[in-house]
Amino acid sequence: MKKTVSILFFLFSLGIIVQINAQTLNNQADWPNPNWTVTGAYDSNPDAFEADPRTSSNFSFDDRGAGYGETNTIAAESPVIDLTAAYANGETLLSLDVQYSYRHYSYINQSLTVEFWDEAMSFWLPWHGVIGNIHSNNNYCYQPKSTLLLTGLNISSFSATTLANFKYRIKYSDPTDGSFGWGFCFDSPTLKSNLPVEPPHCAINPYPADGATNVPAGPLDYTWEPATTGGTPTYYRVFFGMNSSSLYYRGDFEETSLYNIISLYSNDYYTKVIPVNLGGEATDCPIWHFTSEDVPPVPDNDVCSGAFPIAVQPQGSNCSSPIIMNNYSANNSSVLLGIPAASCCYQDDNSGDLWYSFTAPASGSIKFTNMWTGDEWFITGYVIYDDCAATNEILCNALNDTESEIHSGLTPGDTYFLRVFDTSAIPPWEATKKFCIEAYTPPASPPVNDECENAINLDVQYDIVSFIASEPLIGTVDGATDSGIPGTTCVEGSNPIPNDDVWYMFTAGVADLNISINDAYQTNCTVELFSGACDTLTQISCASGNENPTVNATDLIIGETYYVRVFSDENIIPSEPVFGISVWTETDNPDTSTPDSTIKGFSMYPNPVSDVLVLSSENSIDTIEIYNVLGEKVMESAPKNNYIELNTIELSAGLYIVKVQSGTQKGIYQLIKN
Repeated sequence: MKKTVSILFFLFSLGIIVQINAQTLNNQADWPNPNWTVTGAYDSNPDAFEADPRTSSNFSFDDRGAGYGETNTIAAESPVIDLTAAYANGETLLSLDVQYSYRHYSYINQSLTVEFWDEAMSFWLPWHGVIGNIHSNNNYCYQPKSTLLLTGLNISSFSATTLANFKYRIKYSDPTDGSFGWGFCFDSPTLKSNLPVEPPHCAINPYPADGATNVPAGPLDYTWEPATTGGTPTYYRVFFGMNSSSLYYRGDFEETSLYNIISLYSNDYYTKVIPVNLGGEATDCPIWHFTSEDVPPVPDNDVCSGAFPIAVQPQGSNCSSPIIMNNYSANNSSVLLGIPAASCCYQDDNSGDLWYSFTAPASGSIKFTNMWTGDEWFITGYVIYDDCAATNEILCNALNDTESEIHSGLTPGDTYFLRVFDTSAIPPWEATKKFCIEAYTPPASPPVNDECENAINLDVQYDIVSFIASEPLIGTVDGATDSGIPGTTCVEGSNPIPNDDVWYMFTAGVADLNISINDAYQTNCTVELFSGACDTLTQISCASGNENPTVNATDLIIGETYYVRVFSDENIIPSEPVFGISVWTETDNPDTSTPDSTIKGFSMYPNPVSDVLVLSSENSIDTIEIYNVLGEKVMESAPKNNYIELNTIELSAGLYIVKVQSGTQKGIYQLIKN
């Protein structure tokens, strides 16, 4: 065991204790580990229970994948870990170090905690709560992770029985009312024992400064500095609120910042920061205070006659010059002036709108981007008119945070008026947001499978436990045209308009198959299944939405050719018009030969990859091609060897498709680049 030893001495006269990182206990969970157990009442479907630490290097649960109507409680529990030796060596402080990603749903009563077992009491006791650290709503193990470092579990008072039978668990619980939360993913954790250390002293120099006034409302990064005396903090426990006597816990932070705190207008704010390390918490830390600015006046562009002119940015500018708006004091034009309400979405009577004007670019197409990163419940709506009478809607749409859409059909050089609002009455801290308009030039030609007659063939993937495990083929609706075949309502109340449809085909090898669209490509799609020929199509089924819409086809005729149509759901062009499509089944391949989509004896690792990707095969690998989600080839190699290492350091983070040729065998594999 490696030991880190500093210059060691004891100043007994001063009572100073110097830490040695001896670590009698350095227990790594080593997932996958069959000695761990999973307990609770939970949905075991792979779309929900995404990673089992007994068989996987992660512990992951997607509560949204479990859906409405279920109550899920799931815990990954360690085997017994004997702390007797650590206790005997004076290492009476435990720490737990783990990488994790977790989206916390603040509107419901869900919890994610780390607990430890007290054998003497026969009871699980809380060690620490886990705070949310991401905003993604799926594929949690592929999201950026941060460090959860739990400290300060003092075992000096544990009984011999509790020391000898110690264990810990990571536990998730969603609401008992059947609604769902989001989800999480943990890497394999490490439990260590530590010698006592000097606790830290209180933090200093907050910003905004203690007693500051007229601090801008809206997103605010609150910062502080560690004290120049005392032990070094491991993290900071932060409390925040509008009443000094009732502060609420915001979480534990390794950085000396509290990002995007809520800042209302004309209010007092109080913060308490408590530095923590293995030795414990700082004591008697002060409560800091600042006051925010007054409520802003009604903006000049509260009405269309005061519309603020904005420039359409060049295509590809990535919104380098966004429009910053604050509609907190704005009025609802429908209530104030009687202007017709937006046709595409609801606008609360208390939700104010602001007005802008712009000149349509030469292409007649624009890309509208909502750059706001606030709470997704407060959706941004926007309407474009040809004059301030606002009786003729040119287009209308609503976007969540950081979404974009493309709109065509504008007259180049004409002036248009833009009305931007929130669909719900917003709290003050959500009033400041950003958006931009960029020019957009449609592609010169449609996709090759724009018409049914040019449908792309899809290989059926067998022995697939869920769509997540399949290898989707990348497709696009960018530049696609209307095939002239009407759409069908798949979801009650929806009105799909197939003006950008593309086509696929497959031959049924078994009677029951699934056709799925990958929502990771941020295109809300409808997928339809047809029998017959292109000139005599009959719809069998369809699915629509943005969460892996899947057609579950049954009683198909084996050997028959079927057609699949995919199109975006709205009468607009999605800003990221790419998607993944798979035809898959849990059934084994009825053909005993190796499927076309995989190569016998082939392996590719690690996946996800950060730098070097290893590919090996029983037979020589002839060619390797790597494609991005747009179908562009970004790397290729012709190794003529059964082992190769590829340096992927230059690839951007994201999803890629790897195509491999080995003799007569072809394989298509999905790769995640960190």
